[in-house]
Amino acid sequence: MSLLLLFNRAPPAETPRVPVLPEDDLRAKQQLVWVPPLTQRLIRLLKQQGTWDRVEPRALEEIVAELFDGFGYEVELTKRTRDGGRDVIAVRHSTIKDDKYLIECKHWDDKVGVSVVRELLGVGAAEPNSGLILVSTSGFTADARVFAAREQVQWILSLRDRDDLDGWIEQYARQRGWL
Repeated sequence: MSLLLLFNRAPPAETPRVPVLPEDDLRAKQQLVWVPPLTQRLIRLLKQQGTWDRVEPRALEEIVAELFDGFGYEVELTKRTRDGGRDVIAVRHSTIKDDKYLIECKHWDDKVGVSVVRELLGVGAAEPNSGLILVSTSGFTADARVFAAREQVQWILSLRDRDDLDGWIEQYARQRGWL
């Protein structure tokens, strides 16, 4: 059974309302799951505090999954542990070419080093037609950036830091009319 995720934009004081879909809409027969407006709350928190420090590592994975879902990808959030070196799998179908990304999220105090970049490339070797994205709220070491910028790596793997996350969230919020 497939699930239809509805991102409720109702203010916290208002009770969520179930949308009425036409009977011929296939979504009308699907089980509905209400997903809390996680990114909307995060945007408020980031504006108030200007920090990612209060976000738990699993919440970061959920946020990235929600963002990619909002950008039109089919998203799978992998299990918490032993996830095969990827936290989110995002696929977008197109008439030109389907895109698939394996996304690893790191919410550490220290910068992510080159060994993690190499590990993710190893994961990508098992799924060679996938793009790789390494997301870090703490940034990357100089060695990690130099390694990722190499000609044979830069077309496969992308490093995304806190500024990129903030940009994704802003884009997501603008698409929904929140900003």
